[in-house]
Order: sequence, then structure tokens, then C-alpha cells
Amino acid sequence: MCGRYYIASEDSNEEIRKLIDELNRRETEEKAAFKTGEVFPGDNALVVCNNKKLISRPYVMKWGFAGMDGKLLINARSETAKGKSMFRDLIGFRRTLIPASGYFEWEKEGKTKTKYALSTEENMLFLAGLYRPKTDGSGHEFVILTKDAAPEIQFIHSRMPVAFSFMQIEAWLSPESNFDKLINDSITTIHYQKAEGI
Repeated sequence: MCGRYYIASEDSNEEIRKLIDELNRRETEEKAAFKTGEVFPGDNALVVCNNKKLISRPYVMKWGFAGMDGKLLINARSETAKGKSMFRDLIGFRRTLIPASGYFEWEKEGKTKTKYALSTEENMLFLAGLYRPKTDGSGHEFVILTKDAAPEIQFIHSRMPVAFSFMQIEAWLSPESNFDKLINDSITTIHYQKAEGI
């Protein structure tokens, strides 16, 4: 599961700074505000996906598919996405990546919850997602794909986001690449620490 992630100051990460600079050079209508720091479901977020010419570009999208019941669907299980009509048609041409410094998860022991920050050694990862147009035509929305958690972090939570390194961006966004193989090749080495002060 991924219920929140975070983006440290853009000054601290060259890849994020480049994406923000490119987004800010665009026309006014594409300069929608997006959240940095701790990002919550429903927030507008920085993402990377292909344009119509299949060139990867930064965009701003809302985190969560709006449901019929008014609730947001924020995650999708990578193992079952191809079998669900909501996601099946998105897997080929509507893949996205969400830049993050890391993500948060909570270990539950009885009534006690301990918040952890999880990331890679480089403190930079790209969370894999799928996106679609909003039903009101006002932009796009995305979900984050998840998979079974790596063994060393299963004590915190049984699920983790599918995540890639900077070098894997083009492979994930390519409509010709194999979905299942890429999920298998996604990041598995995750570092964790208690999240006080983050």
C-alpha cells in the first residue's frame, strides 16, 4: 500500500528540479500548482508520462481515481490490474511515474502506530502508476501500483509501491515494454527509518 509519499525540497534533487523547470517553461494552462513535502491522496502531484509523440514530459495530475461512492481509489494491485476493466486499457498507453524522495508507511501494533519513511539509498525513486482523464474533463488522475513488500520491510506493511530508478523511466513509459517483466525488475531494496521530524 502507499497512502502518502513525500518530495523533499526540489533544490535537494537534480532530477526533480529539472522536471519542475521544464513544467514551468510551458504555457500558463499547464502550470497547475502541485504539492511538495508530504503528498496526500487527492492532492495535485508532479508526474511524468508520454505526450502524444511518445516523448516523456512532466505534468500535474490528481492522486486518486474518483469513485462512484465519492471515495478515492489511490492504489491498484499490480498482480491483478490486467484482469480489471478499470485498469486493463490503461496498461499499454497510460502509464505514469510519480517522482518521490520516498514514501510513508505505518507499522500497527495493537492500538499503536509507528510511522516510517522508506526510500532508496539515493533518496529518489519513481513510483509506477496508471492514469486516466477525469470524468469532468478538468485534467487527469492517477493511481499508484503496488506489489508484495520486500522481506525486510514486511514487518511494517505487507504491500509496497512499485518503484523504479531514474534509469528505468523510458522502459516503464514505453507502450511496447512488457508490463509483468518490468514489475519484476522494479526496486526491491528499500531503506527505512522512523519518521520523526520528516
